[in-house]
Amino acid sequence: MRDTARTVSRCVVAVALLFAAGSVGAAAHAQDTAAAEVARTLPFKATEGDGAAPRPDDVMELGVLLFRGSSPTPTFHFEGPRVYEIGADGARSLVALRVRDGKVSAALMPPDEALALPPDLLAGLRGISFDGWSERFAPMLRRINPRRCVVDIAVGLHRRLPPLPDGLRALRVEAFLDAPIDLSGLASQGGLRLLIVGRANVTDWSPLSGMPGLLHLEAPVTARAASTVPTLPALRTFSAGHDDDVTDVAFLARFPALVEADLRGTGVTDLSPIERLQHIRRVLATNTDVTTLPSGTLPSLRTLSILGHGVPPEALRAFLRANPRCATEHSWMALLDAGVAGIDGLRLRTGGMCHRSPLEEDTLFETRAPDELRAFLATIAIDEPASRGMCTCCGGPTIELLRGDEVATSLSLHHGQTLRWRGWPADGRLTPDAADALCAWISAHGKAIVSPRQASARAAVEATERDAAQDRLLGAERGAAARACADDAAFATLVCAAEPDTGRRIVLLLRLADLAGGTADTAGARVAGRARAALRGEDPRRLGAVLLATLTSAESPDDLLRAAAKAVIGLDDDDSPLPAETLTALRLPAARLFVAADDADVRSRALWLLERQDSPEADALAMSMLPVPGEDGVPGTQPTRDELELALEIARFCAQADLPRLRALVAASRAPESWSWQLERTIERRER
Repeated sequence: MRDTARTVSRCVVAVALLFAAGSVGAAAHAQDTAAAEVARTLPFKATEGDGAAPRPDDVMELGVLLFRGSSPTPTFHFEGPRVYEIGADGARSLVALRVRDGKVSAALMPPDEALALPPDLLAGLRGISFDGWSERFAPMLRRINPRRCVVDIAVGLHRRLPPLPDGLRALRVEAFLDAPIDLSGLASQGGLRLLIVGRANVTDWSPLSGMPGLLHLEAPVTARAASTVPTLPALRTFSAGHDDDVTDVAFLARFPALVEADLRGTGVTDLSPIERLQHIRRVLATNTDVTTLPSGTLPSLRTLSILGHGVPPEALRAFLRANPRCATEHSWMALLDAGVAGIDGLRLRTGGMCHRSPLEEDTLFETRAPDELRAFLATIAIDEPASRGMCTCCGGPTIELLRGDEVATSLSLHHGQTLRWRGWPADGRLTPDAADALCAWISAHGKAIVSPRQASARAAVEATERDAAQDRLLGAERGAAARACADDAAFATLVCAAEPDTGRRIVLLLRLADLAGGTADTAGARVAGRARAALRGEDPRRLGAVLLATLTSAESPDDLLRAAAKAVIGLDDDDSPLPAETLTALRLPAARLFVAADDADVRSRALWLLERQDSPEADALAMSMLPVPGEDGVPGTQPTRDELELALEIARFCAQADLPRLRALVAASRAPESWSWQLERTIERRER
């Protein structure tokens, strides 16, 4: 099965990568960053020579948009679908553009606008990308300089390539997902130096036989089509495109000049074919299931990466003995050990490793004690074959490892089960024992966190306790019957039989609905959901009266108060069975219960009710959740990120009279570029 990431819309990926140079957080704040000049040495593919250094006509890589830069270290300026290169004199010239057939976005040029571009401008392009192909784009292709312009085409569901200009040197073509594609149109492209075929189901690679000068090929060559791959005498680099349908690389023997093979993320298990390649210097096979290595000595091989492999230990040792000049990356933990060598300090802080706001982060623990450093490092053990891909969040908490006063490296925990370190090719999945140990270490040093196994054990205990509580409310026989109910109707009938009196039945349902511990897919957890559904079927007048009496009585037990307040939230929607005047009477007493809780997550539930209650009392209760201002109107302490986030929600519905107090929070904040910036914008909109 293909990697999930490869099925994401090409347009979305392109937009994300095109603006990777700047933050895409708050649009107005990031606009200047996205439009700023970007000066850096980009990856390149040499179209002439040995690729030791970039030449003016080499293909530069900028996200998925490939084009030739006019200098080895070009400076670029982004304007939506246009990419400009900035010359030494400050003058800028359009070097690349991106066009879409059909619906457009801010990062894609409308077709009509693209077709109206003057011929001389098209002739000067270094790269052009079509996200979707239409025959009306054919005149544009005829106007480019094929020897100087990289062409990037998403052909969609078209089986054949569009007519390409003669003399083309660099081409990227992509189908829609795994749509079949016919490459026969490449038979006449003998001048190609670079070819990338992405997300395509190709059954015949023989058209590449007419490309004796092809230097770089990225192609998902599956086992069923491998026999059609021709000999490519000049090919220097090959990439399988991170496609796990690529399982057999025996065809690499047909590339006698091959220097680099990128097999990362494939289904390849046997690397023995590379032993026939006399010039191979670099093989990347990270995140594959490699079990077989080349035998003997490969005199030219200098780099082999097989992180996540399944090679037997003795076979690995034999390879290492036979190839001492090859730097072989084969152990995640060995890389980490090298990366943390010489550390003499540790700092545990809130926040992750990306989209950071350092002024809002807190140091939870810091030490220079060698025993403490060893204790932390001893918790880490990685299940290497299971470590694939990266979580999309920034993680946290984060452990900063120090050498002297400098942060040598950082590791962030993700969901109690994976660890991110920039020296690894993906997030490292902790073994179950390591996840338990690391979460316990972090919990002991200032941040309560549980591993998946600990969470499962906790959920199991909660589920057992919940089922026992159901049995106490219904009796053991009816409790078991409630968990065995096939649907909501059967459950409602059972509860009516258990408690015929309407008022007492509503109280019973409130208690059952609040017993939601454990996992959501168990029979006991479904009882809680069915109890909530049954409440909606009760008489609205009686239901409202019971809820109000419960929430306003000083004699109501805490568990029933909590259950009633949670029920009000569940009933306060567009389909509520309760009349509007009843909901108005219920919101404030329920919200007061949540506000009084010493739990930020519980207190946030109050906003759900207060933003629906248009009254001075509701606004006052919401504002009471924020830091208390001093006589000068400024909070006595700097607001935390959680408080700023809460203030942002309140600012969207509170009274105008409360806006000055919210603005005081902005002034007292530590990080005006993050939540406080959003809060300020919200206040400004409200004031207008």
